[in-house]
Amino acid sequence: MPAVPKCVALMICEHVHQELNGNLSLISMFDQVSPGYFPWPLQFVVFALFTNAHDSFPARFRMVHSRDAVGDPNAPCLTHASGTIDLTNKDPLASHSATVFMRADLREAGDYFIEAFAAGECVASRKIRVFEPPEPTAGDADSGR
Repeated sequence: MPAVPKCVALMICEHVHQELNGNLSLISMFDQVSPGYFPWPLQFVVFALFTNAHDSFPARFRMVHSRDAVGDPNAPCLTHASGTIDLTNKDPLASHSATVFMRADLREAGDYFIEAFAAGECVASRKIRVFEPPEPTAGDADSGR
């Protein structure tokens, strides 16, 4: 049985730009969020770089709250995306990237984790801290939030 691919990079950002030469630029990387209110719609991009892959493999990305079973593929999650990383180069030393656009409705402050699974195993996670929204001021009373 081939080894499980390794995730050597897991980055969270707001945008990804692909250059004419094929290179990717990750724009506005972050690891914390200060929402203005709850629920807060968070849109983000997950970039992952895998190596040690001997063949195409299933990949899954998800966001979980820290109180849930981090690393457990059956634990509840806020959002997830999955697909197959198709390899054109089956050299295990080659790297293979995945870029996934995700959205989650954050309902409370706390620590969250973005997790990457390869071939059914959690191979990487990255923490995002979500802060409490600021207290409303007198001028915010009319905004409806």
